[in-house]
Amino acid sequence: MTEQEYAQWKNAYGKEYRLKARYAMLEEALQEDKEHQQEHLLRLRFWQQRYGDQPAQAKLPDRYVGVWMDMLYSATNGSGWFGKKRLTRELTRNLTALGVEIAEESACAEEMLYEELCAMMRFYIYTCTKDGKYGSQLFGTMPLGEEKVMGKIADEITRVTRELPKQAGLSKEYTILYKAAKTAFEETFPGETLAEETK
Repeated sequence: MTEQEYAQWKNAYGKEYRLKARYAMLEEALQEDKEHQQEHLLRLRFWQQRYGDQPAQAKLPDRYVGVWMDMLYSATNGSGWFGKKRLTRELTRNLTALGVEIAEESACAEEMLYEELCAMMRFYIYTCTKDGKYGSQLFGTMPLGEEKVMGKIADEITRVTRELPKQAGLSKEYTILYKAAKTAFEETFPGETLAEETK
């Protein structure tokens, strides 16, 4: 691929939600794009980190979304009786599940993890905007307006990627997730921005 073709491929790969189609794109790139083999091999590692070693199917367990939901639960319900130590252990395990250790191998690996986290957050935000239960109150009987749904998502991102890691003393380690969430949010809602720091 030329650099322009590669940039277009990256954009399409990062925004493809269908698992079989996305994996097919990666397989083809691994076979055909010899100029960017290092990047594609790293993408394969993060694919396996996120979905496991199972063949690509229409649906697979998404470990990255699982980490997000676990953290959202903790952010919503507090860290429990065991306080900071337990929260720190949980968030450290989540870093391993996301593949942060792989990202520490090189700047290229870090960039590939950032791209995969952006893809995960695009998918999550897209799902939230299309989910009638998410965008409603009183057990789905009162739909929220677009502004309120956007505000709800922004609040979740702040709590999960900034406030919760800060409680655990892991703000630096979770910067990459915050940046990915911020990118996905601002792509989904043009003209909107997330604050750089918590209030």
